[in-house]
Amino acid sequence: MMQATAAEQLAKAATKTHWSDLPENVQEQAKDLFLDTIAVVAAGLADHNYRSFAIERAKEGGAASVPGVTAGVSPHSAVQINGGATTVLQLQDGHRMARGHPASHSVPVLLALAEVSDRPATDVLAAFVAGYETGARIGIAMDGLNSFLHDTGTWSTIGAAVSAVHLRDAKDEAALQAAIETAAAIALMPYRDLPVQGASAHHLYIGVGAVTALTVAEGVAAGLVPLPGTLESFFGPRAGANFDPRHLTNDIGSSGEWSAYECLNAYFKVHPTCAHLHGANDATAFLIHKHALTAEQIDHVEISTYDAGLAFDNPNPENSLAARFSQAATCAIALCHGDLNERTLTDETLRADDVQKMMNRIAVSHDPDLDSHYPAGRPARVTVALKNGDTVTQTATYPLGDASNPLDGQARRAKVTRLLRARFTPTDADHIVEAFDAYCDGEPVALLSCALQRPASD
Repeated sequence: MMQATAAEQLAKAATKTHWSDLPENVQEQAKDLFLDTIAVVAAGLADHNYRSFAIERAKEGGAASVPGVTAGVSPHSAVQINGGATTVLQLQDGHRMARGHPASHSVPVLLALAEVSDRPATDVLAAFVAGYETGARIGIAMDGLNSFLHDTGTWSTIGAAVSAVHLRDAKDEAALQAAIETAAAIALMPYRDLPVQGASAHHLYIGVGAVTALTVAEGVAAGLVPLPGTLESFFGPRAGANFDPRHLTNDIGSSGEWSAYECLNAYFKVHPTCAHLHGANDATAFLIHKHALTAEQIDHVEISTYDAGLAFDNPNPENSLAARFSQAATCAIALCHGDLNERTLTDETLRADDVQKMMNRIAVSHDPDLDSHYPAGRPARVTVALKNGDTVTQTATYPLGDASNPLDGQARRAKVTRLLRARFTPTDADHIVEAFDAYCDGEPVALLSCALQRPASD
């Protein structure tokens, strides 16, 4: 008897993913990741740099929601717009060991499908977990991606395809297997340097990846047939930096069920930056608040980071997107403004004289001693030399928001509220949260759609 392929084993585990059987902490994590992604989408749509694309795509009518657009749009357009919006502020979800953003791909797909087919939250969230667990294991097996590849639109597309097929028929093991193998054949291989250099075409990556997942599900439903073994023979070797197929089926028990849940290892971003910068962002924030630092006190700053972090560092960013991948720019903005968030990290603040002068006093270097803490952490050490001769230093390894340094429920909801209010009035933002909670408690998805389709206030 031939050994089952990884896709077969993953598909079987996906069919065994039922909402009522999931542990309570997994259920709560799934809800938080889903709502966090909706809020990140809304705030991304408030950004003027992305708005013109969203407006153009939203002209195609349908039943799916784009936050702040007062009429429904087609599912494919909604998925493209909402998926891309997750990247605008770099506040999207992530998984450290898989090194990617699985919820940002699956949530736009599942939200659109739930709206057009009036599916209950229990089905949608179970599909979310099934796709997340599948995708994260594939990401872990990659052990990073080949040089110059960006993660978005790659392995998370496979997970999103599983989510879409699971929502259609959670028991169809053959269809779930086909979704994995088909998505593995056509997932994106996008260029790493676009976001690092501030090229806003990067915002297409997750949107296109999520639409690809939706299209895969449609192809599978129509009977299109994949090539078995594509995941191991093509996608893994082509995309993975150190692909190890043994990790594809991590924590799948003898009964074929998940024996552990990777979604519990998700992170919720605190800083509007690439995850590789979060150690330095945390350390800088700690020093500012502990020592009441102001820009006028500072002579120079030294940032030490790990090797992989330097590959995503732009020392001379020309716009706010590139600045989200710049150790020096994000540190300078935090020091000059007292905080780093989506309101202080803008094109205008980046170009301001005080920030530019501070950037010239910041040096970024590689410290090999920090390398051993990656990929589990995003380590950095920030040393600030003051004009009075004093020096203050802080090291951060596991950023705030990580599974090992988590945000509590109140902090997660505060982030959601803040981001929704970037797009909506406070009242309408609160109604979205209330509608989401009601949907999770059994109310129809139309209630959430109605709240999301209130007019934007930005």
